[in-house]
Amino acid sequence: MKLEDFRAIHQAHGGRVKKIFLFITLTWLSLCLANTLKAEIKDKNVKISLPERCIAGQKIELKLESPAELPASSFYRVEIDCPKKPAGANITSLAGYPVSEIQFSAAGEYQCDVEIGIVTKNSCAGASYRKLSSHRFKIEAIKN
Repeated sequence: MKLEDFRAIHQAHGGRVKKIFLFITLTWLSLCLANTLKAEIKDKNVKISLPERCIAGQKIELKLESPAELPASSFYRVEIDCPKKPAGANITSLAGYPVSEIQFSAAGEYQCDVEIGIVTKNSCAGASYRKLSSHRFKIEAIKN
């Protein structure tokens, strides 16, 4: 088709073309929102298991378990932070679901926070995050 053909169609059917374009756009947006809302998780009970003591310098596993099954377009996000720790100590963590790894550098008592959420990708190339739960735990790292 040539440019003149498109102009002729627009002049003859201009109002209908705009309505069809608007309909397609609104349908596409509603599908994007529908995919985002599908990932609604009603059960926010995420269980965490880890030892109360560990050896400083060795990796421990933080195991997470959720009864909720996620849609294919969603995945769990785990964030680990230790705001209270011995002076000069630090942690190394590899957060993941269902298992995260944590390593405490020095002996002492640590207080850590774990946040679990869901990232949902939609068909509009966007993503949303929703916090499911937060947990605080204390763990004692001992010298080897």
